[in-house]
Amino acid sequence: MDVTVTVGEVSVKLRDVDLSTRQVHGLLRSAAGIALAINASNASEPEPERPPMGFAAHIERAPEVMEDLSEWFDDEE
Repeated sequence: MDVTVTVGEVSVKLRDVDLSTRQVHGLLRSAAGIALAINASNASEPEPERPPMGFAAHIERAPEVMEDLSEWFDDEE
């Protein structure tokens, strides 16, 4: 029996072999997996550029001259 399996750019030709339906199905799945890998590596579209991830911090410094805060704090012990 001659068997030819073609999926995309992948072609497998076997001659004078006896294969079960299960073996032919496995051969077809293997050829499809290889064809998918070839198509993925030949993809001409680059991945879209993603915005960079990160974080920022903002620190406010106290003014050089502090206001009188004595009304807020008790110095009595």
